[in-house]
Amino acid sequence: MKRIFGCLVIALCWAVKTEAALITIDSSLSANITSNGVYNSNSSSRLVHYVSPSINTLDGYMKFDLSLIPDDSVINSIVLRTFAEGSFNAPFNSPLGQIFYVSNDDWGRANNAALPSSIGGAVSPEYSSFPTVAGTSFDWAIDPSQFSYENELADNVLSLVMRNLNNQYSFMYWLSSDIQAPQLIVDYSDSATGYSVPEPSTLVLFGFFLLTLRKLRRT
Repeated sequence: MKRIFGCLVIALCWAVKTEAALITIDSSLSANITSNGVYNSNSSSRLVHYVSPSINTLDGYMKFDLSLIPDDSVINSIVLRTFAEGSFNAPFNSPLGQIFYVSNDDWGRANNAALPSSIGGAVSPEYSSFPTVAGTSFDWAIDPSQFSYENELADNVLSLVMRNLNNQYSFMYWLSSDIQAPQLIVDYSDSATGYSVPEPSTLVLFGFFLLTLRKLRRT
């Protein structure tokens, strides 16, 4: 009985340690701002990556509150989920979308001439196929190794921007944070152990099993 008890405890400890910790964070703010820092007033209804050589490039900025993730966590993976607006024939003329890191979190729905210069490197692959039906979700794979996420966990804010890499007139429209906020889906681990942080339900189940096994051991 002791041997069985020990094996079960080890197995349950392993299960708890390797339980994935996922958190979904809605964007607290989105805004469309041109490549020279001019705010676009359509930001309350849509989030865009838009190129018009006769007007300007519009980039879609997104801000996320990371305060629910412990500062010393290890981020294993990130998915950015956006939702198609399904209007104006978008995606129009083959937009090419990519997500970039933004080092400046001090922005809002206003002109900000310094903001475009804070755009860093790409953190996602390039995407060329987007949904046409309103409300359809689309997942962008974000590579956490491409930016210093430790700094973002420390200040509790992450800013990203979507850009259209097609230099011809083309665009894709997504729903804004006011309507159907973009979401950040983060898988993270406890840095002290190197294992994924267990969900509360897993800890409760683990405790229940330990109590049950203790009773069996006494009998």
